[in-house]
Amino acid sequence: MLKNLGVKVRKVRESLRLTQEQISKGTGLSSEFISLIEKGKRYPSLESLEKISNYLNKNISFFLDDEPDPFEKIRKDKDTPKNILSELKTFEKYCRDYLNMEHILKSPLQEAPLYSDTSPEIMAAQERQRLGLGIQPINNIFALLETKGLHILRQSLKKGTHIAGAFVYYRVKQAGFALINTNQSYSKQIITAAHEYCHYLKDREFISILDNPDIFVDDYLPLYPSRERFAHLFSLSFLIPDEQIKLFLNRLNKKSLTIEDIILLKRYLGMPILIVLKTLLKMKVISMSEYQEYKKQEYLDYEKSLFGYIKAEKDPWKRKTKVTPSDRYKTLAVQALKNQEQT
Repeated sequence: MLKNLGVKVRKVRESLRLTQEQISKGTGLSSEFISLIEKGKRYPSLESLEKISNYLNKNISFFLDDEPDPFEKIRKDKDTPKNILSELKTFEKYCRDYLNMEHILKSPLQEAPLYSDTSPEIMAAQERQRLGLGIQPINNIFALLETKGLHILRQSLKKGTHIAGAFVYYRVKQAGFALINTNQSYSKQIITAAHEYCHYLKDREFISILDNPDIFVDDYLPLYPSRERFAHLFSLSFLIPDEQIKLFLNRLNKKSLTIEDIILLKRYLGMPILIVLKTLLKMKVISMSEYQEYKKQEYLDYEKSLFGYIKAEKDPWKRKTKVTPSDRYKTLAVQALKNQEQT
């Protein structure tokens, strides 16, 4: 689809004997951006595409293909198990209802920028800077991402449904949606949210992506497309910047970490211990054998003995509710209902 749009722009430009620099000057868009569009490497926003269309004296619909249905792509994939299709019906309805409310209330989310040609660590640092996070902890990633362009549904999927999360993108509407399976540990829910956010920032052209829980298993991750490893490394750097770890280690002034140090670091960062351990492993602060050993530790009881009861360590993933809509979704639903009553 990206290539088709780029080819159309290039053909119209060449038929009018225009250069990329002339389009750049006429639209206010950079010539580099025009070049990336023509090569099929960047997709313009509707505003940018409208500028190009007006300059080339074409209706914007000329450049837009029919809206691809991300769920239709999933249904047509022969490798998609039937039990997953059944579970995704709720997510599909949620997406459509959400888009419908945004259209009626004229309240779409502002889309985040599209990244390309960068490393996961640099991309995470740039996105943190864009969001004004610095190196501070992320208190509620679900609420954060919802306000930054990615619609989120947290849904408890049936056991045997091998999905950690899913990402779908409605290209013409410029709307991304992420499904987070709440029938997994809270730490994995957090990683999944950051993982899907990476797909939203970098992999929108795929339209739909289903993520198997095996993406959390280091031995299995290399078996998946390279975008999955990229998203995994992004999620760790986005959730816990290396600078946070380095600051802690400098203050601690130790060559090796004990379980007490790991617990203290966990509390310092405000992140579940699994994410802390994975980040330490990524930074090579601990070895794979140490990582495996720390994972076996019954750290929670020990932490409670040191610091007392920890409210944040309740099991939020063991809720009886099947679906947890976002706060923004519920706010729009209330507003839409009020408008309906008034009319």
